[in-house]
Amino acid sequence: MYNCKMQTEFDVQLKANEIQIEGLKQDVNRFTILADADAIQGVQLEKAVMQLSIAENQRTSILNKSGIKTAEAQRKSIIEQIKKTSIVAPFDGVITAKLSEIGSFAAWCAFIAVIQIGTLRFTINVPRKIYFISI
Repeated sequence: MYNCKMQTEFDVQLKANEIQIEGLKQDVNRFTILADADAIQGVQLEKAVMQLSIAENQRTSILNKSGIKTAEAQRKSIIEQIKKTSIVAPFDGVITAKLSEIGSFAAWCAFIAVIQIGTLRFTINVPRKIYFISI
């Protein structure tokens, strides 16, 4: 919603700038003809050329701002998508089993098994014969 509104504002600014540039180009053409015929002073032509240059620079600025804002909005959107598709365990551990396949439907069930390595405890039954041999 915000990106759409922002894009519309840039479109309006861009359209107004295009209209301004068209008018200034017509003024420059008129003043060029009049200056060649010595009907006006050259200063008026220079002012019109300067205004046209300023308007064209504004257009470039508007386009750059639009591109930057669009890129920022896309970046935020991608970050949100990554947050929604990343799985983070609340502890350090190792994935021991993958319980689903790529492309399968992810429901509210486990699709990986993670074991916290720091708290592993083993109980091993060793026969006496083997235990006493290794000592």
